[in-house]
Amino acid sequence: MSPTRTAIEPPPPAAPAPPGAAAGRVNRILATLAWPLAIIAILQRAVFHAADTSTTDDFTTVFSAVRRFVEGDFVYRQDYQSVLPHYLYSPGGTLVLTPLLGWTDEVDASRTLFLWLQVGAIIAAILLLLRWVGVPARSWLTPAAIGAAFLTETVTNTVAFTNVNGLLLLAEVAFLMLLGRGRGIAAGLILGLAITVKPVVAPLLFLPFARRRFAAVAAGVAVPVVANLAAWPLMRAPGEYFTLTVPYLGQVRDYANVSLAGQFVFFGASPRWLALWQAVIAAIVVLGVALLLRWMDRDPRMWSAATAALLLTGVFLLGSLGQMYYTMLLFPLVATVAGPLTGAVDALGEPARSPMTAWPAVAGLVLCVWYDSFATNAWPLGSYWFEVGRGTIGWILIAAAITGCAVKWTIEDLAAGRPLLPGLTPGGGRRG
Repeated sequence: MSPTRTAIEPPPPAAPAPPGAAAGRVNRILATLAWPLAIIAILQRAVFHAADTSTTDDFTTVFSAVRRFVEGDFVYRQDYQSVLPHYLYSPGGTLVLTPLLGWTDEVDASRTLFLWLQVGAIIAAILLLLRWVGVPARSWLTPAAIGAAFLTETVTNTVAFTNVNGLLLLAEVAFLMLLGRGRGIAAGLILGLAITVKPVVAPLLFLPFARRRFAAVAAGVAVPVVANLAAWPLMRAPGEYFTLTVPYLGQVRDYANVSLAGQFVFFGASPRWLALWQAVIAAIVVLGVALLLRWMDRDPRMWSAATAALLLTGVFLLGSLGQMYYTMLLFPLVATVAGPLTGAVDALGEPARSPMTAWPAVAGLVLCVWYDSFATNAWPLGSYWFEVGRGTIGWILIAAAITGCAVKWTIEDLAAGRPLLPGLTPGGGRRG
């Protein structure tokens, strides 16, 4: 007779984990996957990629000019006919850069420190941006954003060329955050330092002007003025900046230039055709900036980031020189997508908006930040032309997307019965 078998009861079902615990576990798993990507991307770009001799060396040109300034030599006497990088910073910009570069005459030591300063500034800017839009520091989005940024063309070339754009991004982010917190003078001082080094960010003065933070505007203007006045007696022949360098800055070069003027000169297009396109882009920027004003108090972060991006994109396209790695300054616009993704609402209780939810903006951004080349031997002429002009196409798509979203949102507001021009509420605030 076979022995009696005891039935084995299955264990009772486990109690379901609380939703917060499940979300936390998923976040930890994604963070575990994303942090190696971020760390490897940083090391590859900053250590291995930057160690190779780059086709462009922005650092040595700037370092040599700063050393000439420190040693009392002529700063602006260069061969402006060559295609090598030229020193283009003002006397004030030279003075601001001197503590960062002029502390040694060893170019390799200075470059290494300056390179890692840019890496640190980019990481700090991304961390501040994520905090600005409400992403927790422990979120998996933190390493994902850092890793993705270091794989882009804009960060890769900033690090490889070892230029100042990382610090410029950090200054822009700090300016936006301080302005949003009502610390106008501090915001203006930081923006003023950025303008002293790179006047391309000067249009950001519109943001405090629109908010009537005139002290911030004054600080932003005063810093470059004071810096240039202070540098003038310290520099040998500082007037050569205006007689030699400024005329060169007004010229449109036909290589490594994705501004509209650079593209039209490269392709030999008619100046009238260029003027028409410049007028169209200027109209797009002005219309978008005007329509976005209704979100200035309704969604301050989105307004400031979108307006800043539209102004900067306009400068990139309409100036005499635009380089694709300038796209780094549009990172605050990318961060605004966190609002719609997290279900945030604006001051009227409506879902938060972001131009980055429009596919043309995403397509334009990808064209600008994609690191690999689109040139191929299969279609040598067409693919080369596309590679040359994809930054211009990308910036146009971004500008058009921001303004297109502003038009669409305004039409929706009007259909909901809101006035075309935002007015004041009885409590003294503004309403959309």
